[in-house]
Amino acid sequence: MNRKCILLVILVTLMSCSSSLKFKTQAVRSSAPQQSFLFGSSTNDITPPPGFPMGGFGSEGRISRGVWTPLKAAAFYFQDPGGNQFVLVSCDLWSIPLGLSLRVGELLNEESDHTYHLGTPQILISATHTHHSHGGFSTSEAYNALATPVAGFDENLFNHLALRITQTIKEAIDNRRAAVIARWQHSLEGLIRNRSYNAFDRIDPTDSLEITSHVDHADQYFPSQGLPVHVTREEQFTAVDPYVTSLLFYPQGATTADPMAMINFCSFHPTVLGTHNELYSRDVMGVIDNRIRKKMGWWNTDIGFINGSEGDISCNWYQQDLKNALDIGIAMADSILSSSRSSFPLTGNVQLSYEIVTITDRDIAIPFTGSVPPCFNQLPKRTAKEPYPGIGTVGGAEDGRTDLFYKGLKEGMTSTQCEEGHGNKMIALKATVEHMFAALPAPIHPAIEYVFKKMIKDTAPRSLPIGVHSIGDISIVSLPGEITTTLGYKIRSAVANAKNYSDYHQVLLAGLTNEYLSYFTTPAEYAEQEYEGASMMYGFMGGSFLEQEAGRIASSSSAKFENEYKFKPGKNLHLHTKQNFKIENWTIEEGLEPYLVDLDHGSPFNHYPVYQFEDSLIIVDVDPNKTRYYPSVSIMKKNPTTGSWDLYINGDQSLSFASFIKRIDSGISTWGILWTPESTVPLQGEYRYQVLAPSGKRFISSPFVLEDVMKRYIPYIIK
Repeated sequence: MNRKCILLVILVTLMSCSSSLKFKTQAVRSSAPQQSFLFGSSTNDITPPPGFPMGGFGSEGRISRGVWTPLKAAAFYFQDPGGNQFVLVSCDLWSIPLGLSLRVGELLNEESDHTYHLGTPQILISATHTHHSHGGFSTSEAYNALATPVAGFDENLFNHLALRITQTIKEAIDNRRAAVIARWQHSLEGLIRNRSYNAFDRIDPTDSLEITSHVDHADQYFPSQGLPVHVTREEQFTAVDPYVTSLLFYPQGATTADPMAMINFCSFHPTVLGTHNELYSRDVMGVIDNRIRKKMGWWNTDIGFINGSEGDISCNWYQQDLKNALDIGIAMADSILSSSRSSFPLTGNVQLSYEIVTITDRDIAIPFTGSVPPCFNQLPKRTAKEPYPGIGTVGGAEDGRTDLFYKGLKEGMTSTQCEEGHGNKMIALKATVEHMFAALPAPIHPAIEYVFKKMIKDTAPRSLPIGVHSIGDISIVSLPGEITTTLGYKIRSAVANAKNYSDYHQVLLAGLTNEYLSYFTTPAEYAEQEYEGASMMYGFMGGSFLEQEAGRIASSSSAKFENEYKFKPGKNLHLHTKQNFKIENWTIEEGLEPYLVDLDHGSPFNHYPVYQFEDSLIIVDVDPNKTRYYPSVSIMKKNPTTGSWDLYINGDQSLSFASFIKRIDSGISTWGILWTPESTVPLQGEYRYQVLAPSGKRFISSPFVLEDVMKRYIPYIIK
């Protein structure tokens, strides 16, 4: 047997070690009828210990060293007077796999108390799409292998998420009460931009005019000094869905009180901190959350984010760092709080239509609009039989370019051949293997390509959940991936037409919900093979399939799915990387690069204080009995009159602290707490850190004067 065959046997054998999972679906359940519409909510921390690979940026991502803004799950439960019910969960994760949603359904229905029993169509779990959550929990081996810097599936991590989300849903159900809803809407004009305008420019002019008419002042945002080189025209600021729709829920009869909950439906990539970030983070959504709480005093309100047609939308960052995340998030929050508002009782019935449909080799009957793509008239209007990425996928989008982008694998590369199902997509596998494995002998490249091809073909999702859930004159369309602005517009129209909704009825999109299958575009956008089109796995009709199915499902009021679904998540591994913390030459300046910036001017600045302490607890895995894996931080300020040390900043209510593990050695975890003080903090005051460590031990730093640290009169490491 030659070396090529030996390698092929080895690689195929490794693939055969893949674990398998199966989960049962649940029938729709009704709760006991009530006299009024009920709503409940709850929020829990889902942040794992530092040391897990982060998902979203693929090989360019990092292994987490700590936390900037803790990851949350927020559950929102709806029940009409007839007992019809569903729950919507916002999770600070890069994606939600179908297997996770089904496992949560199993756990809820294993409860002896039938109050918690919900059917598969009644559970919507949506990812905010932060790229600084952990990976390794997908129920698709393809995403566990390619979406994070360390490949593998961690079943403990998967179960941890399922348990935490289930607990959050149970608490939301326990908290249900009669409620009134307020609806706010405001524009994020100038704060977001279309990152793939070449693709958008191919859509039907009528659709383009409708979409771009909602931004009035694009000329104010372009040209602007300091914008990245790939922002080349002012139209990028108009080719967006600029609106944030916020739903606020108040106890019935207490609309002047703080809201119980706030759900923000928006459309943008929360990737402002970029690929160099080594801390778990909610990105700009954490900033929006904190700003709203701080301005309004809503510290006990459950706040969640549902991402809609964000597929081709970036935040309007100049650099990917803390300053830009704070500036953009604060501006977004202030826009939301200046929204036009209307309040009304929760009325009407909960109605739902939900199916888990198969995307492979499906006929598409809806009419086509836009520039006719290459190959379009030569191929059947069907989705592809097998899933493959294009060249533009491996090079990355503007928010997260990969090394392969700079080696020539870029957006916009197309094939001169017309491949059935995939049209003019240049399949990425061969070229990717040639670049990634250039050091290996060329004759074995086909064997490696075969293994990648087989893994994607066998494990990329094929069963896609699509739902339409209505509460009075609001409908939520749940979709299994990232939807472009144009496709989102067309799906909203398809659902509204199928339901014959009035102009007042609002259709909201919940992308990245209950499953993840990368991106979906219109056929016209796909032809350009920008990052989004190249990432549409089932070919040029994949987005039209979602549009067609969403309209069909909306009109049928159906609930259809199999009794059980099976998954291949890959080999079960313990993905926590303790060894990463033993690197002695790791420096704060290198590892926390996005945070070490002047918050006024944006220039590099590494004169912030860092408190360093040693904790005896070493955390190497999630623990069902533990809910927090990072320190609780406060800043105490000395009262010059009394000499007492008073609480000055509660770190759990601040964006000024980054907690990280510097190293683990000899049974000790060495933590650091970076403080990036706001400009309103007096530099001349005397301060000290007060920390509750993950072990439960309390630490107090030596006193320091902030000005002395930031001007480097004394060392920035505080002991």
